[in-house]
Amino acid sequence: MNKLTETVNTFDKYAKPYQEKFAAFEPYVKTYEKLSALIEDRASILDVACGPANISHYLLGRHPRLRVHGTDLAPAMLSLARAAVPSGFFELRDSRDIVSIGKCFDALIAGFCVPYLDKGEVEKFVSDARSMLRAGGIFYLSTMSGDYADSGCREPDREDRVYTYFYREEFLQDLLIRNGFEILELERKTYVQEDSAETTDLFFYVKVV
Repeated sequence: MNKLTETVNTFDKYAKPYQEKFAAFEPYVKTYEKLSALIEDRASILDVACGPANISHYLLGRHPRLRVHGTDLAPAMLSLARAAVPSGFFELRDSRDIVSIGKCFDALIAGFCVPYLDKGEVEKFVSDARSMLRAGGIFYLSTMSGDYADSGCREPDREDRVYTYFYREEFLQDLLIRNGFEILELERKTYVQEDSAETTDLFFYVKVV
């Protein structure tokens, strides 16, 4: 079993607790507020690795006429997404193959999708995102900050493993700019974990130049 498959299986198993933990997590919800202000009322949105569709659900509360297309690899997450956003279309699809959708969108959401892609996959993903966004399209990307060399499984002895990749903001900034995006804002949020360790998340709000 490869790393991504193990990670997906873990998210599938714990889909409901994940939804309950993060649906109203204030630091994340604050970023959805900013994203909402950048999106038009009738926009078409691609929500990649959507999980339980927490972001799309929030956005629809502000823009009821949004057209949402969500993808994920965990069936349990998709079930929760369909219940949260009945008007949306959700499908089982790999984030590494979004171009096969064959459509363009006004906005693309990648809420903590990048931490589960290696460097080459992230470079392709950003390029794919650019090709699927219309002129002036909005791209929301969040991830965990850190050295790529520290990537891996945090708790390798656990039965349910999650493999995580870390990226520095400089790498992502350069990648976004090289692919034709303008960075509107980069937000950093630092938290103290249960084990007293600190972690920093990055939130990019960018648009097609």
